[in-house]
Amino acid sequence: MTALAVLDFARTTSPRRLESESSRGDRTTATVHRCLLCGHQPIDADVKGRFVTTSCPACMAVLAIEFDPPDQPAVRARIERIDEPE
Repeated sequence: MTALAVLDFARTTSPRRLESESSRGDRTTATVHRCLLCGHQPIDADVKGRFVTTSCPACMAVLAIEFDPPDQPAVRARIERIDEPE
């Protein structure tokens, strides 16, 4: 699951842009538009600051995403599946 999310993020973000942002300490607002597991659009998302909880009606996955975790500054997002996979 995490590998899929990392690949999805890598496809939409250039390494050069990430390096320049991290060297300046700038972080852009992150958004989630599709399911990180199956790619279905649209999904339901509940945003609370840097925390996003997504729910996919196609594969029924519920993901908790924490962007820019303060305890791991090198990590862009921490993703956890919080539903029970079948």
